[in-house]
Amino acid sequence: MTRLFVDEREVAFPCFVTSLDQLLKHVEATEVAPKYVIHQVNIDGTPVLSEFRAAVRPSIAERERIDIFTSPLDKVVQDSVREALSYLERAESVIPSLAASFQAYPGPEAFENLKQLYEGLYWLNLLIVRLEKARRVAPAEIQARGQLIQQHQDALTGILRQMVEAQERGDFILISDLLEYEVVPFVSAWKEMFAVFGSDAPARA
Repeated sequence: MTRLFVDEREVAFPCFVTSLDQLLKHVEATEVAPKYVIHQVNIDGTPVLSEFRAAVRPSIAERERIDIFTSPLDKVVQDSVREALSYLERAESVIPSLAASFQAYPGPEAFENLKQLYEGLYWLNLLIVRLEKARRVAPAEIQARGQLIQQHQDALTGILRQMVEAQERGDFILISDLLEYEVVPFVSAWKEMFAVFGSDAPARA
């Protein structure tokens, strides 16, 4: 029988639960203190979930032990924002050299770096959605440089689509131009937007 621990305290495993999603909802409703959130889940000692990241959600059937850890909502938000801002700082510093590498015929390293950039920007987009939910704010309430969150997200989607299409055509000059003239300003604007989420304003009830 699966043993369930919440913040290292053993609690009864609900017999009606068959999936991790169901288990998390049950624990949130019965075991998580106000203004706290689940930030980590370990299944048989292996971390599988972080509150603000893409989750791997395996079956919980025949598992020996599930550990769920909670943290104050504001701390989780601040940690996530800090990580996002750190990523954006790094991206801002390396994108110009990545753009330059696509001015000539790029090698495998350039394509690997471009792939990592795609993944990082995708993660940021997911993080924005989770932060909106955690802070309980509507997209219309947060702006950066005179544009709403949704407008920035739509712009990101358009930029990434153009870059993927340019890569498929082998139009490396266009990739370079998009990196230099579209992605760099985007990164700068999103630094401002994440700074808003990282402010000390309390989450709405």
